[in-house]
Amino acid sequence: MPRLLDTNVFITAKNSYYGLDLVPAFWSWIEEQAETGEIASTDMVYDEIRDGGDELAEWVKGRRELIFHLDSSSATVAGHVARLGTWAADAGYREHVIEDFMDCADPFLVGVAAELGMTVVTQETPAGAKRKKVKVPDACAHLRVACEDTFEMMRQLGALFR
Repeated sequence: MPRLLDTNVFITAKNSYYGLDLVPAFWSWIEEQAETGEIASTDMVYDEIRDGGDELAEWVKGRRELIFHLDSSSATVAGHVARLGTWAADAGYREHVIEDFMDCADPFLVGVAAELGMTVVTQETPAGAKRKKVKVPDACAHLRVACEDTFEMMRQLGALFR
């Protein structure tokens, strides 16, 4: 099943274990996986990273069509996003928490994954009983979308950096 990458996959990798200057093989691997259709991301994730004003922002600008080509504006995605907003309210999240969630790429990322039958890749972990932030894995669970972290994705796709 193809994977859909969250903004934090790119930012966390750049800021920690796979810096663009430290492990260029990771970034080449991301490109290779996008070329074969194993991974992709959305226009909204692109927008979030592009506006960062750093080396990652420059990296994504050269890969808009390769990786960040999935459109998050379909009617089906909008329906999934609306369902997530209702779910978050019914689950007891505070209004400002719901607003923060609905104003970012996250619900649209999950909506695209639901529409296309993709697995979401994120570095977030489920919130559990805490309701301070709507987490991507919880939103995925609500829409019955598969979800995994970067390391599980790499294992599943056979990534090796030597």
